[in-house]
Amino acid sequence: MSLTPFRAHWSIQTKVLVPVVGLMILLLTATLWVVNARFTRQFQTNTVNQMLIAEGVFKNSEQIRAQNLLMRYRNVPTEPQFRAVVKLGDPKTLRFRLNELLGSLGGDYARFTPSGGTNAPVEARRRSDF
Repeated sequence: MSLTPFRAHWSIQTKVLVPVVGLMILLLTATLWVVNARFTRQFQTNTVNQMLIAEGVFKNSEQIRAQNLLMRYRNVPTEPQFRAVVKLGDPKTLRFRLNELLGSLGGDYARFTPSGGTNAPVEARRRSDF
């Protein structure tokens, strides 16, 4: 009995087919990797663009809201009733008047801070039904 190492005898067909299949797998993997990278980059770019657009819309809405609030409450300090209440300097009366203004003009929160800084600010909150 001879002890010769086992050597596989491959046919020419197998010798050609194995490298071809290996190359096909390598090319398919490379293609999927490139496509995945491009999709990821495109999704990130689209997301950034959408966020920038949303931020612009939000800032524009915020500006419009601020202008509407200024227009709505611009005349409050010049109203005779409000000026009379402020001259009294009574925090309870001022809080009551602020609550009346919140009810009539709409709003959730009002704050009056005296310009001299001698008195503490007076705040009024609208009660929610939650």
